[in-house]
Amino acid sequence: MKWFIKNHIFALDVMELMSMDLSQDLSALKIARPEFDVKVVRVIDRILEKKIEKTIDEMDLKKTFDLSEAKKRLANGYYFSYALSPEGEVVGWSWAAVNKVYFSEFNRNLKINSKEAFTYNAFVRSDYRGKKINRFLKNALISRLKKDGYSQFYGYIHTWNKSSIKSLESIGFKHVGRVFHGKLLFLDFVKTKRH
Repeated sequence: MKWFIKNHIFALDVMELMSMDLSQDLSALKIARPEFDVKVVRVIDRILEKKIEKTIDEMDLKKTFDLSEAKKRLANGYYFSYALSPEGEVVGWSWAAVNKVYFSEFNRNLKINSKEAFTYNAFVRSDYRGKKINRFLKNALISRLKKDGYSQFYGYIHTWNKSSIKSLESIGFKHVGRVFHGKLLFLDFVKTKRH
């Protein structure tokens, strides 16, 4: 019953709207991390597919995508950064969407302006959290997006997700507003309030 009420009758989520200007000098970004191999790809091969599937199966959080969804995202031009442990296991990832992104919290597609990207679905395996892997995943995406001519990088982060907010702040993302998403009697609404 509680699930039904939250998903159909009444709910209110608040998210931080954060942004990074990619046209600025980003030479201070640290992308390499000796104990992890961080890469950004737009296509995945069969070996990487198997590694991603294994990590998805072992996730301790809600699964936000599966392998077929990952392939759709990549076919739509999205960027995928991932980190490999010294043993060659995928221990974290982050996505950068371009053109549009389906945002499950809002139950809708969000259009993304040309030369802008949207970060979402970051994950770090529980036994690797606290090692600043998310920072290096984002830095790799930032470097690649800048190289490919993107000018702005956005993200919506739940206000309760303090570690992700802190991670984005540490690499130069700024708070530019809040996004309010509500449900009332089967109706959805989204309101963005910029600072």
